[in-house]
Amino acid sequence: MNPHDQSTRILIGNTPDDNYCGLSPNQVHYLYYDTFDENSSLQFNTAIDNSVLDQIPFFRLAEALLHIIKREQKLKLTASGALTKKVLDELYSHKFIPEYYIDYFIEKGISKQIRDDKCISLRCSSDVVQNSGLVEKVSGKLLLTELGTRLSEPKNRLELFYCIFLTFTQRINWSDNDHYTEDAVGQLGWAYSLYLLIKFGDEERTIDFYGEKYLIAFPDFINCFPTDDHHTSKELYLHCYGVRTLDRFFEWFGFVTINQKKKFMERHFETFTSSELLSKIFVFD
Repeated sequence: MNPHDQSTRILIGNTPDDNYCGLSPNQVHYLYYDTFDENSSLQFNTAIDNSVLDQIPFFRLAEALLHIIKREQKLKLTASGALTKKVLDELYSHKFIPEYYIDYFIEKGISKQIRDDKCISLRCSSDVVQNSGLVEKVSGKLLLTELGTRLSEPKNRLELFYCIFLTFTQRINWSDNDHYTEDAVGQLGWAYSLYLLIKFGDEERTIDFYGEKYLIAFPDFINCFPTDDHHTSKELYLHCYGVRTLDRFFEWFGFVTINQKKKFMERHFETFTSSELLSKIFVFD
């Protein structure tokens, strides 16, 4: 290889790119494909303690489910493989993540039971736990594995958080939680969205601000949304990105503070900033 060509590649690889909001191609590569490698700019904070973990809604929800499985020893699922009403009721009682369906229909008396297919966060917590290696399914029942038994001990709580977070971002499909495209919009490059929040989150912004910048990095995703009678491709893309990234990633993990809460179809007017929790969990060099 020509030494000059090699040095040029190295220079290009380490040169900040405006299309990635100042990240170099090498930094982007690690964020996409090896997020927490020692050479990656994004790392978990080394000072995450129980007071921080207590503030992470989705982690608390998954942890609560594991505690139920540990308590019951063998947690029976429904014939369709879902959590039973009794378990859903217990998980919901903690109110870790507000759910429109439950808060409105159940508490208003319109419906009398929590449904697995309507309570997205509860169903997703089950999906994450079952894909984490923490449990195994035997004859329609969930049992803790050796890993699950070890990580359910209080002294290993931080390691449990790592396991839950990595499973959520890397081992399940976010598209299973909505009716948009099955393509990995929002999930592919989730760490890039996290970088954007770290970089721009001090100022009050809308999800469209982040969605526009994400689309510059992943321009082909616009092709996943054919225009319909009511919305343009861009509008559908932004709705999808907003649901997956803001509602069911940033909010579920407590990374943002919503300043102006809006109705579903008005989400592009909703403003938020990064929460204090974000810098307590991650560092970006």
